[in-house]
Order: sequence, then C-alpha cells, then structure tokens
Amino acid sequence: MNINEWINSGVIESYVLGELNQEEMREVEEMAQRYPEVQKEIEQTEEALEGIAMKAGLQPRQEVKSKILQQIERELKTDKQGLDQEPSPEKNTSEIQPESFKSMKLWQYWSAAASALLVLATVLAIYYRQQWQVTESELENYLAENQNLTQEYQALRSDYDKLQEQQNILSSPNFTQVKLNGTDVSPSAYAVVYWNAESEEVYLHSTGLPTPESGKQYQLWAIVDGQPQSAGVFDLQNQLVDMQEIQNASAFAITLEPEGGSENPTLEAMYVLGEV
Repeated sequence: MNINEWINSGVIESYVLGELNQEEMREVEEMAQRYPEVQKEIEQTEEALEGIAMKAGLQPRQEVKSKILQQIERELKTDKQGLDQEPSPEKNTSEIQPESFKSMKLWQYWSAAASALLVLATVLAIYYRQQWQVTESELENYLAENQNLTQEYQALRSDYDKLQEQQNILSSPNFTQVKLNGTDVSPSAYAVVYWNAESEEVYLHSTGLPTPESGKQYQLWAIVDGQPQSAGVFDLQNQLVDMQEIQNASAFAITLEPEGGSENPTLEAMYVLGEV
C-alpha cells in the first residue's frame, strides 16, 4: 500500500473523528510527521468536518463526543501530573548533579581563581619591581647628593676653622706684627709676619708680593743672632701661611729663590725686609 492508498483508506477520517485506538492514532501521527501530504489531509479533513458541523448544526455522535472528552481529560491529567512532578530548577540541579560533576565544577572555580591570582601576583610583582628600581635610583641620588653636601660642609668647616684661627692670631697680643717693606728690587712689594716669641710660631701674609716667574719660589728668612735662618718656602695665598718656628728673631726678609728654596738667601733677589 502506497501513501495515497493509505490516505484514501479512510484512516484519516477515523483519526479526526477519534475512532482509532491509541496505537492506531500514534501510527497516524507518525505518518503525519513523515509525510506532509498526510498532515495536510488531516488538516483538510478537520476543516471540512468542522465546516459541515457548523453549517448543518450537526452534533457529533455521543460515542465520538465521549471519546473526545475522555481524550481531553486524559491529556489534562497528564499535563497536571507532569506539572506536579516537574522539579524546580534549583532542586533539579542539585539532585541530578553527580559527585564527579560537582568536583569538576569546583575544580574549574579553583582553577579560574588561581589564574586570576597568578595574573594579579604578576602585575603586583612588576609594579613593585618598578617602584623598587625608582626608589633605588632615588636612594643612590640622595646618597650622592648627601655625600657632596658632606664634602662641601667639611670644606666650609675647614675654611671657617682657618679663618677663626687667623682671626685669633691677628687679634692675639702674643703675636708680634712685623711689617716687611719693599726693597730696591721691588719697592711696592710688602708682606706681614706674625711671630709669637714664646711659642716660636710664625705666620706670613704675602699678598703684597708680585707673582714669581716660572721655576722660582719665595723663601722666608729670619735673622737670628746676625745670621739668616730659613723659615721655609711658600706660594702666594690670600690668607695666613703657617711657616717654620723661629726663635730669637731680630728681623725677617723674603727672597726669590729657585723652586724648593736655597740654603743661603740670594741677597740680589731680596724683595722685602722688616725688623722686629
């Protein structure tokens, strides 16, 4: 039997009228799903019967009516039972999940959390390393600056101590001020010696001397018991110069000698002379 013969067998009308048993009805429904022409025939038959019934005011047979009502009642009961038995989403989820599935979900959560922590730790490590490098650079700059300030302070402190010492010498009554005036070699030259007869300390202020030629150096002499005694060589400075100690000096003189000084003064190169 082909499909057309099956459709023309009257089974469609019986299905629409509810005259088939459940097995036969399932067969018709399966055929309707497989063959569109069957489904179309069912719809047309339903429309035709409905139109005839409406137009003629025909009432279905009591047997058909009862079957239809019974079928409707069964379907309503089935739907109601399905609704009553249908678990809530939350309850269903918790009941049907196996332990392995729960473990897998938990592992996924921990894995995601660990990944997030790893990313966060990496970002923090990079950030703190950069901050550490900046801090280290700032610390190095601070230490270098502090070292420079320390050296400058020490230099200023040394200069201050020298100035304070010179001030004490200039104002001390224990020092005798000996003015050395220019000779014929350099009439405008002058220098000042500060000599402490008791402590034998000698300080020289020599800014009034001309700049010596290259390879030459000034040398201070003291006249002790009529003989010249060297008090040392010196370079021109704008401050008191600490010279060698001298005892029983009667006069001081400065000559220009070869660099490093001489054992005896060069009288032709005597620039200044002064008696105590």
